[in-house]
Amino acid sequence: MVDMIPSTNSMIFKKTGEKKVLTLLLSEGENIHDSIKQGMKENSIEKATIEEINGILASASVNYMLGSHYKSQEFENIQVLKAFGKYELQGETLWGNLHIVVPMPKPTNVTLLKGTAKENLELKISFVRI
Repeated sequence: MVDMIPSTNSMIFKKTGEKKVLTLLLSEGENIHDSIKQGMKENSIEKATIEEINGILASASVNYMLGSHYKSQEFENIQVLKAFGKYELQGETLWGNLHIVVPMPKPTNVTLLKGTAKENLELKISFVRI
């Protein structure tokens, strides 16, 4: 008896995409996640990668691990040393997370839960346009 291989409906994807970068310049008090969502929506971006953030967060609520303990903390006027994350926009819902490195006593990687921008915060998002 011979097992039959089930048929699949598939296509070979032969197009190439072009990586593009969208730079968002945020004003004082603008919400970080809302700005990412609005930028993706206005530019028809479904999936995006956060490349960098240049500037200061006016306020930030973050979570992080300290040893084996899960911590939460609020910051005001905190410099972002590095940022990375991935987002996906599905309809009106933004999925994903943003990790930033902040100078606590030593540089620490934290997850940004909510945050607002200080004047002229620059956020760079990369995406692939096909």
